[in-house]
Amino acid sequence: MSTSLQDSCEAIVTQTMRLENSFLQQVVVSNPADRIPENCDAVVVEALEKCWGSGKSELVSGGEGVEAIACLPVWKSNELRNVIAFVLAKHHPPLCGVIEIWCPTGQYQDLALSRGYFGELERFQNVSSFVRFERGSGLPGQAWDLGQTVIHDDLKNHPGFLRAAGAAADSLETAVGIPVLSDAVVEALVVISSCTSPFARALEVWTPSEGMFALKDTAVASADKSTRQELGKACSPKSLVNVVVSLERAVLSSDDRFLSPFPGSQAVLAFPTFVGRALTCITVMVF
Repeated sequence: MSTSLQDSCEAIVTQTMRLENSFLQQVVVSNPADRIPENCDAVVVEALEKCWGSGKSELVSGGEGVEAIACLPVWKSNELRNVIAFVLAKHHPPLCGVIEIWCPTGQYQDLALSRGYFGELERFQNVSSFVRFERGSGLPGQAWDLGQTVIHDDLKNHPGFLRAAGAAADSLETAVGIPVLSDAVVEALVVISSCTSPFARALEVWTPSEGMFALKDTAVASADKSTRQELGKACSPKSLVNVVVSLERAVLSSDDRFLSPFPGSQAVLAFPTFVGRALTCITVMVF
């Protein structure tokens, strides 16, 4: 990776981005050196500080103009590298989408729903509140077991998504399960996107492969299906994936060099997942 490319990414590691045409209103990336980027609403600042303090995923109600804020901690072993805030705007009626936090509970440490945002999807919320996932079972259990982000697309027909009937009834299309792992924390943050208000235009999971990174899984919003990349394609040395590998933390960018595969996109977020100190995957979200 060239020095100029790394320098440009260093300058935008802590940044807030306002979004349009998304389930989200804003994405914020915060790092230890500069926890609170400029232009953050007070309620977002509060949510970021709460996540930095707990080291766990947080889901808090918003204030004026903000429906909810989900904060995702990025761990490397016992070092908290980033907190990423996903900010949902208020809409009337609320946009269709779900954010969930799943945590181990009980004697058998099955994953149970700890907190969630469901908008007006009461039926899906009721089903989710009673479901338990063993390690390796369902989307949260798979993310925990693999130690990698897992994508389920076409939910109504996906054999691994155990709430497919509920998803189909509520027009939910794509789900992504993100593990949150340190010596003291085991969680899975699940985001479920609808075809009417997608969370992101594209989702990608890149995994180490013979000294490079290969595309393991991907999902593209209905309006962008033509941009889907071929699975297994290796990333170029100047890709955003390699920037994240070098920095070992999340990067939020609006640089055209990273957005060119998705014309008209506003921003791209990429962040690493570690099991201990071993890098298991890079998750890319295109907005």
